[in-house]
Amino acid sequence: MRRVVVTGLGLVTPLADGVEESWSRILDGQSGAGPITTFDPEGLVTTYACEVPLGDGTDGTFNADAYMAPKEQRKVDTFIMFGLAAAQQAVEDSGWMPDRSREPRAHWCSDRVWHWWFEFYRQHRRHDGTKKARAV
Repeated sequence: MRRVVVTGLGLVTPLADGVEESWSRILDGQSGAGPITTFDPEGLVTTYACEVPLGDGTDGTFNADAYMAPKEQRKVDTFIMFGLAAAQQAVEDSGWMPDRSREPRAHWCSDRVWHWWFEFYRQHRRHDGTKKARAV
């Protein structure tokens, strides 16, 4: 089997979705921290966190539909979508475009990345969605 190294960048951060947008906000001194919005933080010590802004893709928000079909989104946790989006951005940033006439299996790349993330998720979660205990 031949190994592939992707020499591109991909970011999905609390600042923005994408390398250029995230980097420009870092240079502007912006923070990704803000009030917790994905769940009710009542009873917690803090009510602030660094959440990835979800939306339609405008103003740096993360639009999962741009990276994964809605049917597939329902099968995975949000962090998997972030990882797949960053991986897709990195492949695009690298400039690598498979030549399907020379490399007919190149289109499997995104499927294999998705499969790897899904297997990682499945192996590290119980059926009820809680994390497995790990020995230290």
